[in-house]
Amino acid sequence: MICRIGIAIALLRLTAVDAQAMLRGGPEITAVALRPGEPDCVLIRISDASCEAAISTNAGQTFGAVYREGAPSDWSTNLTAGARRYILADPVRLFRSDDSGVTWTNTGATAFLRGQSEAALEREKSWFREKYGSRLPPRSVLWHPMFALYAVGYFTVTVLFLRRAGVLSAFLTAARGLAVLLVVWSLLAGLHAVVTNWTSSQYPMAYWNTSMRMHPSHKLGVAMAVAALPLPLLAYLAILWPILPGSKDVMARVFPRMGGRVALVLSLTAGTAFVLFHLGMMFIGYFWE
Repeated sequence: MICRIGIAIALLRLTAVDAQAMLRGGPEITAVALRPGEPDCVLIRISDASCEAAISTNAGQTFGAVYREGAPSDWSTNLTAGARRYILADPVRLFRSDDSGVTWTNTGATAFLRGQSEAALEREKSWFREKYGSRLPPRSVLWHPMFALYAVGYFTVTVLFLRRAGVLSAFLTAARGLAVLLVVWSLLAGLHAVVTNWTSSQYPMAYWNTSMRMHPSHKLGVAMAVAALPLPLLAYLAILWPILPGSKDVMARVFPRMGGRVALVLSLTAGTAFVLFHLGMMFIGYFWE
């Protein structure tokens, strides 16, 4: 019961993220200008991008980045040159007309801004993986088999050592333990799936608003290690085993000279460590920093 409550509360707390969190906007066009006497040469100035501006020499079909030291300042803001006209429809779309405004076509400015956004996203992802990747490990292919092997081993050992007291009773005791393990498995697997989805389907700075950016903390790294890597999982299950149904009786039968008291002490010690671990995960520190 403590195991189920502890993991469930930890998962609920992890999912309680600010509902007002939002993704950062991409680059926008702040101004448009033409080179005097050359209507095919278009300059767009950009905010929130690695470059300060972009220039097209083919009437907006394609654009090339211009950085601060190369951005011209003497271009005309008159966007009409004979039958050629340009208009900024919104912060990401620059339209061109070649027939004095009768028909309009979208220029390549939108594609250029999209490319800037994708490049910025890749830089952010690379930075995020380098800084926080160790706290969000991918799940090992051995994780599920190890959990299954542990469950089979627990069930087999429990039935073998407790069958003298009644086969049906031994099976029921082992079944209760398997139910607990099923809950633990589902919560750990769900935790890893939820966090992985959050950090892979959005910007690496996953939950962002004007006042707070949230990144995975060391505490979340511990939880994700247990939910993804074989050795942390094995350590976690080793502490869990003494408090599973029937484990204390199994220890008493395996080591008869130790007596029931020693088995009880081991169960209480493991149980205390398990509870303290989950109390720390729930109430000490934060999953996001």
